[in-house]
Amino acid sequence: MNKRIVPTRYSRLYETTLYRNGTKIASGDDPLFGRRSFTVPSGEASYKLTTSVTRSAKVAATSTRVDAAWTFKSKEVEGAMLPASTVHFGATTGLDSRVTAGKKVTVQGSAAGKGLKSLTVYVSYNNGRTWAKPAVKNGKIAYQDPKKGQSLSCCAKITDKKGNTSAIPICNAIYGK
Repeated sequence: MNKRIVPTRYSRLYETTLYRNGTKIASGDDPLFGRRSFTVPSGEASYKLTTSVTRSAKVAATSTRVDAAWTFKSKEVEGAMLPASTVHFGATTGLDSRVTAGKKVTVQGSAAGKGLKSLTVYVSYNNGRTWAKPAVKNGKIAYQDPKKGQSLSCCAKITDKKGNTSAIPICNAIYGK
């Protein structure tokens, strides 16, 4: 994948790509901030939207890489709310991005509430080399606190009842205190 260096205060490297029925139709250097939109033809189609943001640990120690991918079907073009879901890991951090782990995971988007078919969460204590799968119960997970100064990476996989999917891995999401 070709990526462009885009110097900003917050990110160093990012790209967003949209596929329609398996064919790449658009790509850009907007990490879903809303500065750029994609024009798509009318008619029902299957879509995959991917985005990747990488930033230097010199900018911020947490969330050094976030990749996300959504698959969904859509036939609306103008002003339609896309059936894309995400999660909020519910960690309340201080200004130092440190947290005591064990907080709830909240699904946001079309899969929230009664629209959720499945939610799987993975955690990693070694920068994503290996992953553990904590049980999800009532939208909550329990995981061991990362050791002081070490990071915890998180990944959520969501499927809604209409078959739309989301996958959101976050490297170095939080640090132990």
